[in-house]
Amino acid sequence: MPNRPSAKKHLKQTKTRTKQNNKFKRLYKEAISEAEEAIEQGLDAEKIKERFSYAQKRIDKAAKKGVIHGNKASRLVGQLQSKVQNYLNN
Repeated sequence: MPNRPSAKKHLKQTKTRTKQNNKFKRLYKEAISEAEEAIEQGLDAEKIKERFSYAQKRIDKAAKKGVIHGNKASRLVGQLQSKVQNYLNN
């Protein structure tokens, strides 16, 4: 347990930031899962595009907040986009 007031404040800030980071991480992972499920279930193109758009929004938000690196965000969006395109073109 921290003794100095500044150390107590730092601990409090760290806990708050960890909660926020975990929230954004959970949101983008759930969005990716929902988009992939839509592809596996064979939903119509509108639903798939809608879920892809939502997932892309969540991934970009996580990158903007610094939860994930920008390059990882680009890679995740690209991978998901290629899955969507492959499904829609076949």
